[in-house]
Formats: sequence, structure tokens, C-alpha cells
Amino acid sequence: MTSQETQPEKPVWEVKVRPIGETHTPWKTMTIRASSIIQAEAIMRRRGFEMAKDSALRSDGKPTHLPGKTYTLKPLVCSKCGYSLQGLTLDRASVTCTECTHTQPIITYVPENTGMIDRNHPVIGLFAIIGIIATILFLLLISLPILFALL
Repeated sequence: MTSQETQPEKPVWEVKVRPIGETHTPWKTMTIRASSIIQAEAIMRRRGFEMAKDSALRSDGKPTHLPGKTYTLKPLVCSKCGYSLQGLTLDRASVTCTECTHTQPIITYVPENTGMIDRNHPVIGLFAIIGIIATILFLLLISLPILFALL
């Protein structure tokens, strides 16, 4: 058995797209084969299209919505010099700018806070300071009798 036979076939998505930044252009429906709607969106963005929010429909008729509340896609440009990166070849999920040779990732996923504790939360810092003070006091209480016994 080859690796292609063991992997399930990717679903086909019907999405409404238009060229990035062209708000006057009407949406048109296109089909694309991708594992998820996020992958479909990334493929369409590399092709120079933006997708309409909540426009994805799997070929089996089950609606699938884009994650998150609202967001807009910006044209893909180099973060160093601002040169347009549309149409350039991807290499390991990053692209190298032809103007300044800066390599940057194409897809950066930043999840929303899903209930996990943020390390930079003030309460966490407060507990850390209390823990450090308690540790110092404990070590002093243990070491002071030993120091007085040696003197």
C-alpha cells in the first residue's frame, strides 16, 4: 500500500472569494480541495484571494464556519521592507522577500485565550513573589539555628 492509499482524500470546499484589497469586486464562488477551511483560506490567500467570512461549504453540504469572531486579511507584504510577497514561492511555510532577502513565516496562528492561565497575569506574578518570600523565610529559619550553634 502506498502512502496515498492510506491517507483519506481531502474534502472539496466551495468558498466565496475576491482579489485581496479589491472591495468593489463582487464575490465569486470557487472550489478548492483542502484538509480544513484554514488550509483552504491559506491556499486562496497565496493565490491572491480573500475569502468571505462564513462562506465555506463542504462538498457534502455541511456548513463550516471560519474560526474566531471577525478578522480581515491584509495583503501579504514583507515585514521588513513592505514589498508585496504575493506570488512568491513558499519554502517550509515561509517566503523570502526578493527585495531585502528577509525570510518570514506566511501563516502565524495566535489562538485566542481559551481559559488557560496567562503567564504575564498579575496574579501569577503576585503568587511568584509570595513564593519567593516564603522560600527565603523558610531557609532563614532553618539556617539561623545552625549558624548560632556554630558560633
